[in-house]
Amino acid sequence: MLENDDGNPLIDGFTIRNGYANHGGAIYSYLSASVFVNCLFVRNTATVSGGAIWCKRSAVKLENCTVVRNSSPTGGGLFVSASCLVELDNCIIAGSPEGAAVSVISGGYPPTLTCCLIHGNDGGDWTGDITDQAGINGNMAADPLFCEAAFDFRLQPGSPGAPENNDCGVPIGALGVGCE
Repeated sequence: MLENDDGNPLIDGFTIRNGYANHGGAIYSYLSASVFVNCLFVRNTATVSGGAIWCKRSAVKLENCTVVRNSSPTGGGLFVSASCLVELDNCIIAGSPEGAAVSVISGGYPPTLTCCLIHGNDGGDWTGDITDQAGINGNMAADPLFCEAAFDFRLQPGSPGAPENNDCGVPIGALGVGCE
C-alpha cells in the first residue's frame, strides 16, 4: 500500500462509481486517516448521508479529485460529522441531484477548501459551514464545463478548472483538460 509523507494510506487514481450504502456511498471513514489523489467519485448514493464520502472521527484529504453526480439527502458530495478533519485541494464537487455539496453536522469541523470548484448541486453549493470559503483561496462557484456532462468528466479547454483559467494556476479535478 502506498503512503503519503505522514504515513497515511494514499489512494491514487481510483474511480469509485455506483456505490450504494446508508452512509458513504463510496467511502465510509471512521477512526481513520486517508489521502485520495486524482480520484473520481461518480454516481454514488447514500440513503442517509454522504453520497460520496461520509466522515466521522477521521482525517480525510482529497487532492485533484472529482466528486460528481453523487446523491444523498444530507451531503450529496460529502458528509462531515464529529471530530472529522477534511481538506480539499484542487477538487470539483458538481451535479449532485440530491443534497448539498458538503454537509457538516454534530461537532464536525468545516472542511478546508483551496482552489476548489463547486457547482450545480441540488441542495446547494457554497452553503452551511463552507459558505465563507466561496471566492477565497482560489475557490470558485462556476460550471466546470465537463466534456460531456453525463459521462465524460474531463474538462473543456475553456473550463475554470484548466490551469490557465483559474487564479491558482493549477489543474482542478481528477481528469484534466481534453475533449475528443
